Amino acid sequence: MLWAVTLRSSRISTERKKFHFYLQENDRGRFIRITEDVNGRYSSIIVPLEAVDEFQQHLDEIMAQAAHGGNGNGSKQNFPKLEGRALSRPIRQCGHDGA
Repeated sequence: MLWAVTLRSSRISTERKKFHFYLQENDRGRFIRITEDVNGRYSSIIVPLEAVDEFQQHLDEIMAQAAHGGNGNGSKQNFPKLEGRALSRPIRQCGHDGA
């Protein structure tokens, strides 16, 4: 197993969820780990540093479409259908070498 060193971290809280953001580094390089904590249950995603800009672009696109969706009167919003597409860079496995 590859151990990661945390270089920086931050946290936000919303409703009953907490999101932890970690800039980490291991033998394979730097990456961002985003961990969701819901009442002590954790799930994480890892984004290699070289894919962060493209990851942010996808978030920006989704947020822009969400901001323009719905009817604005508080009822169920009808968001436009979002097209899925994969990141163009291959995602490297971070944190575990399979051994």
